[in-house]
Amino acid sequence: MFAASAALMLALSACGGDEPPDNGLDGTMPDLSTSSDNGGASDNGGADNTAASDAGGDSGGEDLAASIPAPDPADYPGMDQNTPEGAEQAFKYYIAVLIWAHQTGDTQTLSELSTDNCSKCASLIDEVKAISSESSYWSTKGFDETGTAIHESNTFDHEVGYIYTLTYESQGASRKVETNTIGGMVWLADSWKVDEMISESKDVT
Repeated sequence: MFAASAALMLALSACGGDEPPDNGLDGTMPDLSTSSDNGGASDNGGADNTAASDAGGDSGGEDLAASIPAPDPADYPGMDQNTPEGAEQAFKYYIAVLIWAHQTGDTQTLSELSTDNCSKCASLIDEVKAISSESSYWSTKGFDETGTAIHESNTFDHEVGYIYTLTYESQGASRKVETNTIGGMVWLADSWKVDEMISESKDVT
């Protein structure tokens, strides 16, 4: 696990160009629950689903899952192919499903996109379940993608860097968060899985 984290941290620095933001993180995945100082999300492949996302709130998770469309794999062309570009698209899809889970409380699809090795992925699922129990779902208000990058790796098949800014609301409070994240991707059973993940986030104005 240490080797994986070290490899990902090196790629994280390279992906951002400058040093990662000094926000007290130590390379572990930030807490994406609504009580955290960190966050993550997706633009669902560039599709504008802000109106649907605004349905977030105190409604039950089942109602939200029905009213907010899940990310469509078709919006991530090539994610089913064993190529560097496929790994990139698959990680972007994972982030899309991650934010959808925070909007709805649904973790079924999210749990299928990572391996048992990804302890950060498991903790994110636990955080989504906590959000669901508190009905403190996210309502996304905006998303800006800075860019992606594919890095060579001795630990994973590919390491994918992804930088984006998310604006969201939870329990009446709005936040805008810039996230620089890296996913260690492996090709298993004819699909890409997240095998490890780290992220650096900071609030922006």
